[in-house]
Parts: sequence; structure tokens; C-alpha cells
Amino acid sequence: MIDHRGDPKVWESSPDPKGFRGKGGGRVHWGLAFVNSDVTLFRLCMWKWDPLFIRALVTAVHEYVITGSGANCKLARQQLKTRTSLLKHYIKHNEKYELQALYAIQVLMNQLGQPCGLLSQIFGILYDNNVISGKTFRIWEFSTDPDESEGRDAAVLSVRSFFIQLPTKEQLKLLTKRKLEVKTKNKK
Repeated sequence: MIDHRGDPKVWESSPDPKGFRGKGGGRVHWGLAFVNSDVTLFRLCMWKWDPLFIRALVTAVHEYVITGSGANCKLARQQLKTRTSLLKHYIKHNEKYELQALYAIQVLMNQLGQPCGLLSQIFGILYDNNVISGKTFRIWEFSTDPDESEGRDAAVLSVRSFFIQLPTKEQLKLLTKRKLEVKTKNKK
């Protein structure tokens, strides 16, 4: 990562003021905290894109857009919507990265005490802004990975209404696509 002075080594030698689950993740997460400042986004392209990086990026973005604590957590919806382009850039519609993003959010919600309605709001924004596909949400919903079980049951229960609506949203997208195809054929 390059800081505002252009020194890519700054984060390598910096202490880890804020921990992150995973090997070496504290440094990654701490550096990514600066993504959320009002300063122009740093060049993250020097960082290795891997599941740990995706998790750290998603965690940092969501920590920034969530205010309050416990039951008083609130989502700054517009700020998250603004940052979806950053998330899309790094997740790149890669199912593996999308799943890592969902696991990172799951862990964060567990750390926050599963605030009522917060996860459902986040999922809605990530889905509506094409950051995470409906297919990946379904994979997460039915995941049995023991390494990703922390807070999973409570998280899945908290987004039941999201999953009830998900097929309808997928069907609407398909219908919209078909309407566009019909319009295109009619213009010819």
C-alpha cells in the first residue's frame, strides 16, 4: 500500500493498533482503516488480492459506515452505497471473494452483538448494487464450513426476510432482461 507520501513500506513496519482475525490481518486491517478517510483512496493495487485482503477491506468499509454500538448501531446507507464501487472493484464478481465478503460481515455482526435489522440492510445494499450475487448469498445461507460458524446461525436468522425476497428480486432481474431483449428485437 502506498501512503500519501508514496512510501509503500509504511504499513509493513507499522504496529497493529487494531486486530483482525487471520494471519497477519492486523496490519492489513489497520492500513485499510485509512481507506475510509476523506483523503483520496490509496493505491491498494500493490496489495495481494486474496481472501484475507477482501475480508479486511470489507470489514474496514463496514466499520466506517456503522455508527453506534450494540442495539444502537445504525447504518449510514448512503456512505455504504458510495463505497460499493470500491468493493466491486476488488471483489470483481468473483464468487470466492463474494463469499469471503459475506463471512467478514458475519463476523463483524457477531462482534457487534447482531444488531436488529442491520445485516438485512447491508445485504440489501450489497445485492441491489451488484456487489454480491444472489447465488453467493444462497451459498452463504447454506454454508456448513466449521471455520465460518462464528455467529452464523444468528446471522442467518436475522436475514430470513431478505432470503424470502431474494428469489423475487432474481425473477425481476430476469424479467427486466427479457423485456430489454424484446425491445432490442422490436427495434430491428
